[in-house]
Amino acid sequence: MSGINITDMIQDESQDAGFTWEQGEVQYEPTKGTKVSLGDAPHTKVTDVPKFEATFPGVILNSLNGTSIKVACQAVTRRMKLKNRQVSESEMRAAVINSLRGIKNRATVVTQRVYVWGGKEFATQELAEAGMREALEAKGLDADTIEEIVSSAFTA
Repeated sequence: MSGINITDMIQDESQDAGFTWEQGEVQYEPTKGTKVSLGDAPHTKVTDVPKFEATFPGVILNSLNGTSIKVACQAVTRRMKLKNRQVSESEMRAAVINSLRGIKNRATVVTQRVYVWGGKEFATQELAEAGMREALEAKGLDADTIEEIVSSAFTA
């Protein structure tokens, strides 16, 4: 890929990469013959073939299979809008750029640890430990026993 800053391409500074951003309606077909609009989404329009080819080698050649670059862009944004209708313009543009670069936008797995004590959920270990201390104090345990229990409750 050429030395053009991806952040600049996501913004409206895409002329050096040989394209401009345009907006167009994105639709999907839940049942045969029924189309549902997902609203407008960004797609690219090639304005300078040599610059575009330098930035995204092989994309124009691959589009000669009958699938236009615009349609490929719409496929990316359609999937994003179907997953999350509140997806931002810049997120969609980044996904389009990644797609043109041959990078698949895979789902990100977010692991969130939840701490449970006494039937209550806590967002952090510190909050869970504080809740444990409070519950154990209410049961009348001494401070040393409470600290022993709390310190051994959460192990990595």
